Amino acid sequence: MKVIAKGKNLLYFLRVMDKKSLESLQSHSTVNEVLDYMYKFKNKKALVYKDTNNNEKFFTYSEFVSSCKKAALFLNKKFSGERIALISRSDVDWIRAYFAIIYSGNTAVLIPESVPEEVASIMVSKSNSKAILCDKQNFVISKKISKNLNISFVKKTQAFFSERDKRTFKLDISLDPESEACILFTSGTTTFSKGVVLTHTSIVSNIYSAKLGFPWANIKKSLLMLPLFHIFGLIHAMLARLSQGTVVYIANDMKAFIKNILWSKPSVLALVPAQIETLIDMIESDSSLQSICKNLKAILAGGSNVNSETKRKLLNYNIQLYQGYGLTECMSIAGSTDKSSHFDSVGKVYPGNKVKIGQDGEILFKGKILFKKYLDPEQTKEAFDKEGWYKTGDLGHFDKDDFLYVTGRKKFLIILDNGENISPEEIESLICRNKKIKEALAFETKLANNTKVVGMEVYAPELSLSNISDIIDKTNCKLEKHKRIHFITKREEPFPKNAANKIIRTGFENSLLKKIKKNLISSSTVDYKEKDITLDSKFVEDLGISSVSFGNIVVQLEEELGIEILIEDMSKILTVGDFCAYIQKRCRVCA
Repeated sequence: MKVIAKGKNLLYFLRVMDKKSLESLQSHSTVNEVLDYMYKFKNKKALVYKDTNNNEKFFTYSEFVSSCKKAALFLNKKFSGERIALISRSDVDWIRAYFAIIYSGNTAVLIPESVPEEVASIMVSKSNSKAILCDKQNFVISKKISKNLNISFVKKTQAFFSERDKRTFKLDISLDPESEACILFTSGTTTFSKGVVLTHTSIVSNIYSAKLGFPWANIKKSLLMLPLFHIFGLIHAMLARLSQGTVVYIANDMKAFIKNILWSKPSVLALVPAQIETLIDMIESDSSLQSICKNLKAILAGGSNVNSETKRKLLNYNIQLYQGYGLTECMSIAGSTDKSSHFDSVGKVYPGNKVKIGQDGEILFKGKILFKKYLDPEQTKEAFDKEGWYKTGDLGHFDKDDFLYVTGRKKFLIILDNGENISPEEIESLICRNKKIKEALAFETKLANNTKVVGMEVYAPELSLSNISDIIDKTNCKLEKHKRIHFITKREEPFPKNAANKIIRTGFENSLLKKIKKNLISSSTVDYKEKDITLDSKFVEDLGISSVSFGNIVVQLEEELGIEILIEDMSKILTVGDFCAYIQKRCRVCA
């Protein structure tokens, strides 16, 4: 079993780095040391933002570090060694509050601003936070949560960042590098978010890896376009950039994508694949926006893999893409510096990390960047194997050059009757190479003979089902026989997504099955619920559907789907699964 071990890939990352980049590889023991180190940049701009009147403002590094430490003084008088929840927009004050909490000897609990009040309350409670620190926009919800949980409440004000004390007060805290520094919540697509506890060591090790393999000599400005309560934005868009003395522009409205880029003229951007696709589409559709490419030198990509076609387009605009791979529990596992090869890889394993592929194809991990534990001890126990390897839940493999490839999530595997394993993400990425297909989700379904096959639901508002079928038929020709798509449905709206903009797969049912269930429930004399109806449900014996009711359902679906269901075939349709397969065949020729 291949293990990519510590230090093996160091030369791969160092070979592209200039002198300035190498100097920025300063290693630290704690987040507090990172903040202290930033003071060396003194009069250089650190954070640039716009106030409520849209006037441009900025903090120099000396002003920024000073205000963080003053706020730390304020917090240290009230709390020591406690967990403090931060509920705020990802702005200048969020960054200062983050450093203030940690520098004061406490733990920053990062609550996603986008979650509902009841979810935020659960996160605060589960983390055993002793206080909530919030901004003006989240004042009401934070005040309510703190009152219900009977914990302290601190509103960020100017006084909070400009602590003055007539007495001599020196903040002198000795921190254990293995002590906890912050807690983030995963953006799970199938379960409630897990609370991930990161130590000072794991954070500073992630920062170090995030700076490896990148030539920073010509990188002067960065634009923050990612939420900071997620690990990729926290490490790559904020902490690593500030630790190198980069000028970080803060977007007031992260949805105003192009407007913010034109304002800040960044040299580097940290983006997720969906944002990269949006950027390329806008540049290609509006030639006036190609001026963006003159300043933009590189894009740091995280969240999921960027397809090879997108990487080639960026190279055509002389924009280098640095692909990375990691999770909330261990952000900087691997990265790539290659410009023209291994396009489908997430790169090589960073030195200091160990990665091996388990017998079932799962990526297993050890290293300093690894989190300390989950808030739930049982989840922590389940996350590691008997040898102490962290089970990432991702499937992957190495090639002969030791480049790592991530093919999908283990829990989403489609397992066919013959034991063949299929990664739905692998097939989805192929389908979505066609720009008119906005979103796709592969799922396990059955044909009329009960054989398990791959189904695909597609969101493509510009295309008809016939157009989608043609695209999928062409894709099927490139796939191994067992991976081919046999069942297609077209949805009318985007898939529901979590806070990280990933499709929520829990409870997914294809649109056709939903339509059939809806009609069955309205036509049946029995009080059925959707969960009671499965593909194996028989119309007469299980659902009590009479021939007259079934005829009405057929007419309704013919109108909704624009197809004709032949009378002579109706006697062959005995189950819900039979009906789904039949309608599908009437809509298109099965692959």
